[in-house]
Amino acid sequence: MMIPCLGMAEEEGKAKGGAASEKGYDDWHFLFYLPGWIAGLKGDAVAKGIKSDVDVSVGQSFENLKYLESIALGHFEVKKGRWGFLVEALYEKLGDTVNESRKIKLPISVPVEIPVSGRIKAFVELSFDEAAVLYDLYRSSSSIGNRAVLTIEALGGARYTYLRTKVEATIVGPLGTRARTLQGKRDWVDPILGGRLSWNLSDRWTLGFRTDVGGFGLSSDITWNLDAMVRYRITKWLNLNVGYRALYEDHEEGSGSSKFKYDVWAHGPWLGVGVEF
Repeated sequence: MMIPCLGMAEEEGKAKGGAASEKGYDDWHFLFYLPGWIAGLKGDAVAKGIKSDVDVSVGQSFENLKYLESIALGHFEVKKGRWGFLVEALYEKLGDTVNESRKIKLPISVPVEIPVSGRIKAFVELSFDEAAVLYDLYRSSSSIGNRAVLTIEALGGARYTYLRTKVEATIVGPLGTRARTLQGKRDWVDPILGGRLSWNLSDRWTLGFRTDVGGFGLSSDITWNLDAMVRYRITKWLNLNVGYRALYEDHEEGSGSSKFKYDVWAHGPWLGVGVEF
């Protein structure tokens, strides 16, 4: 009788150990991934009262990666029970330097060609950063492992936008060297409200959708964010995330020659490798 009893105790221990290894709803859950976003831009912008069209395709943005000087990105989430918190940072700096020498022909009685050389360095910085509180509005009773099949969350927080451009020009000619710098910077914060849906198709595959609106005339007139994604769990803790995001911002400040307006859609695919524990 000892052997069967020992066998039963061993099986019971395995069951308890298996249950303990799986996190429950009220345990702490963490998710982190690096979302590389290749975004095209479409809309118009006004700087110092001068309007210009913004039209950069997703393909052009991909080609512009050769001008990438620096990048910082990350998405982090923590959840416990109904409540959670997320923070995401996306920053990139693109730059290029052009050196050129040419001869300028002056229209005078005796044509003269004057050698001129120049160096132009330009860069642009963009950053979209956000933080939000999450709250479960609905969680299905059916589950796959320790994950509910369907979860619907509300979210509320803020998004920070930062834009900066700078052009440095140095011209060297017979009369000496002349340098000039042109630059501009704008940043603003918008409140956001929205929701998120997570649908676990299996223990490997998850579909997700998020949308939020913001601004409400407090900073931007309106901002609207849409994000659809697919997550594949390679292992219990390692995952691959693929999605498509569209972010619209309509921000305006100043008037006349000091007017600034950013009325642009940023949209494109993103890819991220992450961990969850």
